[in-house]
Amino acid sequence: MANHNLVIDAWIKEAEEALKLVEGLENTIKNRNPEHFSLRSTAKSKLLELGVKLDRLESLLHNPPSKPNLTDEELKFRWKMLSDIQLRTREVALSLYAFPSPNRSGGLPAADADAKENSTAIKSCCQDQMKVPSSEEDSELLEPLVMMQHKAIHSLVLIDQ
Repeated sequence: MANHNLVIDAWIKEAEEALKLVEGLENTIKNRNPEHFSLRSTAKSKLLELGVKLDRLESLLHNPPSKPNLTDEELKFRWKMLSDIQLRTREVALSLYAFPSPNRSGGLPAADADAKENSTAIKSCCQDQMKVPSSEEDSELLEPLVMMQHKAIHSLVLIDQ
């Protein structure tokens, strides 16, 4: 962002907060012990908070306020920033659900060499469906992420045109 002459406004502050949440979740998942389940509930609540922030950011980009007036370059930068945060959020969600929960037997298949392939597929926006979660609660949590993926793909197509 240092290279961009963006006015630091509410949208940028909200995006930075969302980015910090994603980075915190990534670090939590990277450094956690798979048997330490209390981190899972904390991560889920942060993931939900992040989903709300991303929805608000996207809504503001679709219906921008009259001030500040944003140039096309600034709008494109914000869409790209939002898409990046959304992709990272999906990766965090998939990583979070790859570990078994004490409330269910197993989780998504453990990450291995195929994990990079799956991540690449998500980033290339060629994957329309995600793996089915093992519980109804997990399904409800992932539903906004699936919707974000469709919106992000649509946004990227519009930006590239």
